[in-house]
Amino acid sequence: MIDHSFLSIYIINIESKSLKTITDPVAPFGVVSLLKKTCLSSSYFLMLSFVFSESYGIGCPRPLCVTWNWMPMTSLGYMELDLVIGTSGCLRLKELGSDWRYTGECRCWNLKLSAFCWRTSADLAASVGEKERSSQTISCNFEVDICEWEVIGTLCPLWTRDSGKDPNITNFGPIYDHTINERGYYLCVCPASSRNETTARLSSILQTATASNQCFSFWYHMYGPKIGSLSLKVKQEGQREELLWTRTATQGNEWRHGFQTVTPQLKHFRLIFEGRQTLGDGDIAIDDISVVGGACEPQRMCNFEANACEFTSTGLQTWQREQGYFSENISNISKPAMDNTKETWQGYYMLANTSQRTLARGQAMQLVSASQPPRDIACLYFWVQANVENSGTLNVYVEEDLQEKRLVWNMVITPLLTWKLGRVRIHTTQNWKLLFEAVGGGADLSYIAIDDVMLELTQCSMIGACDFEDGLCGWRNVLDPEKDNVDWNWSSGKAPSRFTAPSHDHTLGTWEGHYMFVDIQAISAGNTAWLLSEHLPPTKGSCLTFHYYTKLNKQLDHGSLKVFRYISNKDFSLWESNDLSTKEWRLVNITVESTVVFQVGFKVIKSDEGETGYIAIDDIKYRRGVNCQGVRTDKEVSGVTNTPGIVAAVILVLALVVCLALGTNYWLKNRSICFHGRLDGPRSLFGFDNISYRNRNKDMVTVDTPDPQ
Repeated sequence: MIDHSFLSIYIINIESKSLKTITDPVAPFGVVSLLKKTCLSSSYFLMLSFVFSESYGIGCPRPLCVTWNWMPMTSLGYMELDLVIGTSGCLRLKELGSDWRYTGECRCWNLKLSAFCWRTSADLAASVGEKERSSQTISCNFEVDICEWEVIGTLCPLWTRDSGKDPNITNFGPIYDHTINERGYYLCVCPASSRNETTARLSSILQTATASNQCFSFWYHMYGPKIGSLSLKVKQEGQREELLWTRTATQGNEWRHGFQTVTPQLKHFRLIFEGRQTLGDGDIAIDDISVVGGACEPQRMCNFEANACEFTSTGLQTWQREQGYFSENISNISKPAMDNTKETWQGYYMLANTSQRTLARGQAMQLVSASQPPRDIACLYFWVQANVENSGTLNVYVEEDLQEKRLVWNMVITPLLTWKLGRVRIHTTQNWKLLFEAVGGGADLSYIAIDDVMLELTQCSMIGACDFEDGLCGWRNVLDPEKDNVDWNWSSGKAPSRFTAPSHDHTLGTWEGHYMFVDIQAISAGNTAWLLSEHLPPTKGSCLTFHYYTKLNKQLDHGSLKVFRYISNKDFSLWESNDLSTKEWRLVNITVESTVVFQVGFKVIKSDEGETGYIAIDDIKYRRGVNCQGVRTDKEVSGVTNTPGIVAAVILVLALVVCLALGTNYWLKNRSICFHGRLDGPRSLFGFDNISYRNRNKDMVTVDTPDPQ
């Protein structure tokens, strides 16, 4: 048996903006040679990790890079590798004696080669006591066994070691692991056998008390039309369990990195994974657990379900982590009834009580994040809610080291009795902190709340638009069981899956591209799947475009795909497809009109068990204020107060006027002048903004829908 502790680690990093600058891969072979001498013995095993990832920069196209993780060595203890870097921007990785290779273009890239030595448990036991070893070692990739973890219970749902390939095990996990892709093992939750059995628990062996922070890291896979939740907890001896980390519903067809700082534990303790599965098709799995000394890097996503994610608030009046409520008497309640993450009263969010008795008009309270590393390209997404007129103002600041904080987003709050999305571009050159500031507006029983704060390392998506290459943008699955009971899923043709979906997307036209889809066979008769946009402002005519792909065995009783406008818990039909099989991605243009704030939704309903196939969508665009005939219908973009942005725009216009005048003067003197540099000012992309769109005049429909009375 092999113990799963890394005792020796050698890492080399090679970084370049172009493969053409590297022509001699000597360094990787040097590391391999060194590790042969160090690891080549009967008690050592060698593993290599090649990671290729894109490197953003001006003029850098999106590469089609591949990730090779934790390649197992041959029986000799190592694997010979032929690493060829072509001058044309191509890379080939080949294992001698087999056929592992990659030849796609990867012009903007980072290459990281990591090598690890493993020791056998026999050698380990000779150097340290077996009892001490078993109380400390919980790092595990599950390739041999479940290491020092204990499955609690004997009946499903329970944690099961699987690879997705065993014909003797019903496929309820992913068909590829994170460690070695399609050949490795992981732990997954087998489905519940009854409605009364919903929770699977996995516990570490008893750990000794700690005096410093530890970073607990793992990879998780949550994918399918009906997924429960995955949680990480800690339990000290004699104490109640404490929730450290949690995720709910489908997270798409990829292994995602989870991590959490485990603070010093004064007593012996256990770490516990808890998977809550539902009676539906989908998987919850974990892989590649590791523990290292020191705190983890700052979280880039916080749903406030477990804790405040190192956000802090000080002063006489502070932000509070609050839970929703379940009550018919709401006259004296000053907080949201439901959170944004789970859409239930049991969910959590951060609340600023701006009632005048608590926070006088003009006074402020701040919520400050932990320090973040510099970000060249990033987008901050967050959801906000308020309840009455004059609830106050929400300001968002970025504060870099040794610099004054700068305003990047603000809004004078109007009643927002549902959660609405805010987004802002982030660019920093130094370590920085994020500040949410609530300013009192003088109202009674008022509040401002935020939830699901997320920092994506990509450009901000446009309002109402998404190509799904980096996630769902402002679109989301609905978790409210009164609306739907299964989810749309995010995937690509490349990612192995037991669900049926298109082999390629529309954006890239390759198997690398991503899209949203519903596998009809994987859901039950009567199931409904909704996908909703963020809130969009009133419009006299705005053009919604998207591409869809269907492949069905027969016509669905309710139509294959429905598009609707959603207002105040009512949906109004905009468009419907009755296609059995499109055989390609098909474009649809819809002019949407509304006198009130609304959302756009995509709906799929399964009518009977004999219906099979899939329905997919991609490349959603929304051009506010311009209909699908290219005619401007709305004169102004309103709904958000962004005074600093307006001031910045005025300054920019004045600067350009001055530049033009000076340029004309110098041109007359056979000289030239130009205005270089940039004007950084706050941007407010709350959901009331324009995007660019070029009409293709194909499958165009204009729909007038009734407004709610």
